[in-house]
Amino acid sequence: MIGSILQSTKGMDMNVIEQLLSEVPEDAPAPQIENTARVLEGKTFEPMLLISTPGFVRMKKEDIRHELQRTLAFASKDVSDETKSKHIELLLYYYDLLCRLRLDQAEAWDTINELYEDD
Repeated sequence: MIGSILQSTKGMDMNVIEQLLSEVPEDAPAPQIENTARVLEGKTFEPMLLISTPGFVRMKKEDIRHELQRTLAFASKDVSDETKSKHIELLLYYYDLLCRLRLDQAEAWDTINELYEDD
């Protein structure tokens, strides 16, 4: 669903952003957000995003909304529509993963452990 919405950022507005955000889980309690952030920082987790997004591991849904708006606001001469679309897609993917980590879902932690732990 997200991929089909993100084919282009041309014409993307707050309605599309809200549609995308409706698919993202609600915020976890603050202690869970902080605990998860600390564990991820200990693993040196850094999501592979195309545009710098400081503080990602502590972001809440409102922060993601702001980041989506910020991304869309970039002028086409500075950031191509293709880059904006891909950044939004990655941002939503990693935020969804982050939400599942905060809920302590085993499958989400398996994904992180596969990437960041030694064999």
